[in-house]
Amino acid sequence: MIESASAVQWLLAMLSNYSDVHGPHVEAADLMIRLKKSGSGFHYGTAVNANIVAHKTPEEGKHLDTLDGFCGGLPCWRQRFARTPEHKAHVVQIALSDLGDPWTLIDNCEKDATRAQSGGAGFSPTVNKVVGLGVVGLLTLLAITIADN
Repeated sequence: MIESASAVQWLLAMLSNYSDVHGPHVEAADLMIRLKKSGSGFHYGTAVNANIVAHKTPEEGKHLDTLDGFCGGLPCWRQRFARTPEHKAHVVQIALSDLGDPWTLIDNCEKDATRAQSGGAGFSPTVNKVVGLGVVGLLTLLAITIADN
C-alpha cells in the first residue's frame, strides 16, 4: 500500500513539477489539471492511459473522457507523482474503481484525483475553504446573537 502524502507535500510537489500536455507525453497515473470552463479555478482528473482521463463533473459524475475531451480546448497540464509501474497500476486501479459515482460538493474532482494519487482519503482545498468560511460565519452569527442578549 502506498503511504498517503500530506496536503502540504502534495501541493508543493504540484507547484514545483508540472508539464503542459503538449510537452512531455501523458502517461497512465498522471494527475491531469486544466482551467475550469468558468475560468475560476482548476479541474482535476487522473490519466488511465495516454489518451483517457477519469474525472468527476457535476453533470456526469465520475466518467472517462478522451484527453482532448478532458482539456476541452483549454490549457491543460499533467503532474507525475507515480514513478514505479506498481504505483502507476495502483493509481489507475483507484481512478477506475468508482466510475459512475456522483459528483458532490464534498466529493468533487479535486478529492477524487488526490484520492487516486495518494492512495488515501484525498482532499479538496476548495471544500476546506468553504467549510472554513462556514465555520467562521456560524461563529460570527453566534457572537452577534450572544452580544444581543
